[in-house]
Amino acid sequence: MTQQELVTRARELAGRRNKPGRCLDLAWWTCVVLGAAGYKVCFQAGSASWPLRQDWERPEGITHLSYEWNKPSFEEFMARMMDETPVENIPLPEIHCWAGLVDTQEIVDLTPCFLPNVVWNDLGFPYDGEELDYIWSPGASLHKEGISYHANKEATLLAFNLARTVMGVP
Repeated sequence: MTQQELVTRARELAGRRNKPGRCLDLAWWTCVVLGAAGYKVCFQAGSASWPLRQDWERPEGITHLSYEWNKPSFEEFMARMMDETPVENIPLPEIHCWAGLVDTQEIVDLTPCFLPNVVWNDLGFPYDGEELDYIWSPGASLHKEGISYHANKEATLLAFNLARTVMGVP
């Protein structure tokens, strides 16, 4: 299968969860599809950042959209888990999830297609960045374009175990 076919299949499996704010589900199904296709894949979570504009000459405004993993939001999340709130009803701590390809050190993230809507709906201004359907690229090359992904062990363990629970995987 081509990259586009694999991406399409993962989005199909994510179904109704193929929408903004559902990086957990999209990363999970990306890992499932890529693993079935023979890739050595690793579920990853942590912090991520994308540029919001192409015109760097403008000095004003926000330059990036970021999800920064942080310990306090994790601790709040765990406290709500202890209250026995159904896991599906607890917002994740600030975190981003994606798939990593072990052999090639590539990042596969199906969420960039949502950036324009997230920027407009959550931040209230038009997205002026590069239109991306998805990212499938070596992590090192992304930094040149102002995109960054930083996996965190605690974030990955939390997100992976939460995804297993939500997806009903023992």
